[in-house]
Amino acid sequence: MGLPAAAEREVADPLPIEVGPADARAVLGSVPFWLHTFALNGADGLYTPGRGTGPPLPHPGAAHGTGHRLAPAVFYVALSVWAYEEALHGDNWFRRLLGLGLSGYVIVTLTQALHA
Repeated sequence: MGLPAAAEREVADPLPIEVGPADARAVLGSVPFWLHTFALNGADGLYTPGRGTGPPLPHPGAAHGTGHRLAPAVFYVALSVWAYEEALHGDNWFRRLLGLGLSGYVIVTLTQALHA
């Protein structure tokens, strides 16, 4: 494994971990995945492989199909029904207030989504 790109070294070098070469090689051999480039031993050129070397990580907000687009819609419909029922028929003042507050949240979220 060679040295990381200059930009990765710039990020890794200001806060080096700096362990001995044997320990650095042992860690590199035992940890299969790194999210960031770290300078384990800059003198010997031992850096962790940064995130850029593997496949991209899935983003929780990324839509990868109908299910991913449908899930938020189902969530907001269910939340709306629950909030409406609590606002009108809640067992006590706190639950009625909670239902009213979440109804407002759904309305604001829907308004923002429609203006986007």
